[in-house]
Amino acid sequence: MSILYPKLLGKFDKHIKDLKKIYIAPDGFLHLVPFHTLRLPDGRYWTERQQINILQTGRDLLSPPQTNSSKLFVAVGGVDYGDMPKQPASVKGSDAPPMLNMRAAGELGTGLKYLENSLFEAKTIEELFKSNYPDAKTLVLQGNDATEAALKNLTPAPKILHLSTHGFYLETPQKKTEEWI
Repeated sequence: MSILYPKLLGKFDKHIKDLKKIYIAPDGFLHLVPFHTLRLPDGRYWTERQQINILQTGRDLLSPPQTNSSKLFVAVGGVDYGDMPKQPASVKGSDAPPMLNMRAAGELGTGLKYLENSLFEAKTIEELFKSNYPDAKTLVLQGNDATEAALKNLTPAPKILHLSTHGFYLETPQKKTEEWI
């Protein structure tokens, strides 16, 4: 690897040698170059002289990813499905095709049974979280308080959300590609 550094970066060395950090966004076959193992002309590894940071793309430098600074843990379990609305909150006033809304109401209209041990699971995970993060806030939504609206109105948004509930999703109906005769 001692000949690779001069070939790749020899002409730039005088411009970068005094920098503390180097950011490289290799393109094409350069992704295969093990930059951290390149040797300088004096025999040292390049990483002994400077901090080398390999990026996937130059866009990685634009802005750091947003992080959720919330310390809230929310678990949902022991949900009472007895008085379930005929239409879920996400379906009311939805732009979804009427067929999807009817299907959602039908799926929920048949009722969901109480999920055994779901409250135990939610509370157990809450206790584990508390033991690891004693300063964090926790909330367990259960019974009639465990609603879609309650989840959507949480502020701040939880850092971790654990759902110990029934679940289903609605597939988008496929358009027919054949015409019926």
